[in-house]
Amino acid sequence: MRTAAWRGDRSGARPRPRRRRYVRGLLVALMAAALTIGGTAVAGAAPGSLDPGGLSGSAGSVPQSGDPTGPTGSLGSLAPGSGRVDFGTGVNPVVLPIAADPSVVRAPDGTFYLYATSDDWQDGGGMHHLPIFRSTNLVDWTVAGNVFPGKPAWVDPAGGLWAPDVHLVGDTYVVYYSVGGTADPCIGMATSESPTGPFTDLARPVFCSSDVGVPGTIDPSVYYDGATPYVFVGNFGGIYAIPLTHDGTAVAGDDPKAAPVRVAGNGYEAPYIQHKNGYYYLYVSAGNCCNGAASDYRVYVGRSQNLLGPYVDSSGRPMLDEGGDLILSGNVTWLGPGHITVVTDDAGADWAMYHAAPRAAPRLGAGPQNREGMIDRISWVGGWPRIGDGTPSSTAPAVPYIGGV
Repeated sequence: MRTAAWRGDRSGARPRPRRRRYVRGLLVALMAAALTIGGTAVAGAAPGSLDPGGLSGSAGSVPQSGDPTGPTGSLGSLAPGSGRVDFGTGVNPVVLPIAADPSVVRAPDGTFYLYATSDDWQDGGGMHHLPIFRSTNLVDWTVAGNVFPGKPAWVDPAGGLWAPDVHLVGDTYVVYYSVGGTADPCIGMATSESPTGPFTDLARPVFCSSDVGVPGTIDPSVYYDGATPYVFVGNFGGIYAIPLTHDGTAVAGDDPKAAPVRVAGNGYEAPYIQHKNGYYYLYVSAGNCCNGAASDYRVYVGRSQNLLGPYVDSSGRPMLDEGGDLILSGNVTWLGPGHITVVTDDAGADWAMYHAAPRAAPRLGAGPQNREGMIDRISWVGGWPRIGDGTPSSTAPAVPYIGGV
């Protein structure tokens, strides 16, 4: 049974029997042929449409809902990929059993910490409230605890703690998180002097949907722009940027409902901002994250020279009109990839960390969507981010460069 940490040193892995490799290779070839129409593989061109059938997992609760279709978008300058079908022993997945909606921070000693959505890992330990993982190289991760032992007292008992967003501000680790699954979703905040806690909760929401007049205030992503931090939120009701007070504990200004600025349309959630080469890049996810084998989560991107937009894709289509370059969708091995965060290695290369479900086991036992932690390198093509052939990799030609590791 797989544990929550990475599988360990691959150099000591037991070689696979030749017969097993042959059978698996034959299976791969048959699946690839079945999914190819007129010589064009479906995986890169029709996100979320691949389902070989007979691979659905056990039924389980869906932790959050999403638009089952969402924008179709375009691949921009990225040619449709063939969809990887390699079952080899590569890098992905890097975090097990579940690391949904990852956010990563690096401590002063060089260690990386990844924070993820709360889930029941089906390990008998119950709910892991915003689990924390530790790594020195972005590939080998071990469990490092949880942000909370239980839900903070102010949280609605029906609410779930989702999609943490972590930052090191001075000497303090700041975690923003969603309280979702309620009629009035909120954004919470907790702080610690250590990346593994203990964390002290703000003991109240930073704001709720009703405070700012924005539907679906979940999936916070904070960007520090000078003295004013902005939190980007959204759940298929528009992506909004909301200015916060200098200490990040409340909405800035006298009228919270006047503060939000809409930056993308209704088809998206899970925003993330990256600033590079004079542009702000807005990554978002579309589709359904957690519908078992039918999950069609996928990632789009647009850019702007202004933090508050307008954001457009490589063809010039505004993200407010559901524009966006499709840069990551499922293939015959992985389904529902999404909720990206970007990490830069010590050589200056950018890496996308996100979650995806193995198509052969889309749910973890009888529990939640099996959203494993993934990593893939971002390439820059004409000023636009691209990820491989547009689908998750099962093997990787390179790993992040971390201080010689």
